[in-house]
Parts: sequence; C-alpha cells; structure tokens
Amino acid sequence: MRCLPLADDCGISEKGTEDVMRCIDARSLRGASLLANGPFAEKAAAMMGRRLAADPGLRAGAHLNLLEGKCSAPPSSVPLLADASGRFRHTLGGLCGRLLVLPAAEKEKIIEQTAREWLAQVARIRDLLRNASGLQEVPLYLDGHQHVHAVPALRPALARVLEAFRFVHVRSPEEPRYACPAPLSLRLVGTARRELLARWGAGLRRFLTARGVPVPDFFIGGMCSGSMTGPRLEAGLAAVYARARPTDLVEIMFHPGGDDPGGDGKDVFSAFYAAPERAVEKNLLLSREYRELLGACDPEWR
Repeated sequence: MRCLPLADDCGISEKGTEDVMRCIDARSLRGASLLANGPFAEKAAAMMGRRLAADPGLRAGAHLNLLEGKCSAPPSSVPLLADASGRFRHTLGGLCGRLLVLPAAEKEKIIEQTAREWLAQVARIRDLLRNASGLQEVPLYLDGHQHVHAVPALRPALARVLEAFRFVHVRSPEEPRYACPAPLSLRLVGTARRELLARWGAGLRRFLTARGVPVPDFFIGGMCSGSMTGPRLEAGLAAVYARARPTDLVEIMFHPGGDDPGGDGKDVFSAFYAAPERAVEKNLLLSREYRELLGACDPEWR
C-alpha cells in the first residue's frame, strides 16, 4: 500500500503552521490543508506556495469550514451560518441538528449559503497559493474542519464545489475498526467518532465515486484525532495493511503543533490547538520510529 500523510488546520495558529512546514521539509508529511479563514492563512499559503513551487509532488488542500472563526463570504450573504460580525454560529452538532429539524425551505437556504461560503473558501486558498507559488494552476485536495464536508445533508453544497473546482482527491473519513492502545476516555470518544464518520464516509465515497472524483482507498487518523502516537499509528496501519492491495492509497491525518492556542482566543477549540498531544504528534512525525512504521507498509518510506 502507499501512505499519504497529510496535516490539517494549517493557518489556524502561527507555531502550528510552522510545525507543519517543518514536517513537510523533513519529508514526514506530503502536504497540508489550509483553513481559508485561519488567522495565519496568508502566512500558511506563502510558506506552502514556496514549497509547492519546489516540489510538485506535494499536495495542498482546502480545509472546508463552517464551525470556527469568521466566514470568508460577506456575512450578509450567509446569515444562517454567521452573525453580523462574520463569526460562525454553529457547532457541528448544532448544525446537524438544525438540518434535521428545519423545514425543507429553511434547510435549502442553509445548503445554498454553505455552497456560497465553501466556494469563497476554496477560491481564496487557490488564489493565495497561486500568488505564493507563481504556478498558474495549483492542484488542490479537499477535506473538512471536523469533517464537516462529509455531513450528508450538505452534499448538494459539496456538489456545487465539485462542479466549480477540480480536486486531486477528496477525503472520505472512513476508518477501519481496530483496537486502539489508548486510555478509556480516548477510546470511547474515538470509537463514537469513528462509527459516525464511517456512516457519513460510506455515503460520501459513493457520492464522490459516482462523480469521478478521486478518493483515497483508506483513511487513518480519526480515531485518535490530535492524539496520534507511535503505537496508535502502528495499530491503524496494521488494520489497513491487512485489507489493502499494494496499489491502494492510505491517507493519514495528523495535527502537529502544540504550545499555541490558535484562532483568536474566542473559539472553544483554542485549548485543542495548544494541547500537548499535538506536540507529541509533531515529535512522532520527526522521529525515526515514524519512518520505520510507514516503511514496514510502504516501500517508498524505507
């Protein structure tokens, strides 16, 4: 199988962005997705753009967002998603709940505004990377902040994005079941997240495949999101290796960083960006152990 390790949340914090670039320079990551509305989006794009110009094999992604920070479209054009200042209104659970209970007409308005916002986000990332890299075309992949791109009710909005832009791949966050060497609290939360994303991801994969959109064959990283260690990565890789064919592509999600709260200090997830577990992920990515783990499955990493 072929391993494709990528980082999320690039641009959400200054140090986290620098840590992602350090891991890319060490060739431990093969790309990162950028948050269009991240406080350090422009810096992230400038740093990533230079690296794309030097290494066409890198992948840059658009990290679709509806949950944190401020919108990229004018606030007046997405009032069901953001308040007058532009700050997003909903948590993932709150947004999904509204999409379940609202009348069809109101649901359609949310879908339309989601498409408007996501189109603005992808266009901003594309333009920032073009300017930074000097490349006329910058191939992008697509994923979502807290996997919001996989919410089933928002597929019509995602379809609009897929019609407007071409992507080298779109993430489907299905992860195999495996025994995770982690504390009980992490296993409980991670298992619940994995089961939900497996349901969303299965439908998303069919949706993408029907449109001819490339999708990695496997995904690792949701179970221990932001808390990846060597033993946890080894367990995930083993679960995939038992199922994968030699040509299958495995996307591995990381969140390197730590020591930096990210955002603007007003978001409930700021503590997550400064969590010590993210520094553990960064150190894993820069370790010999990491390359040995990937090399045991993918000859290109040996």
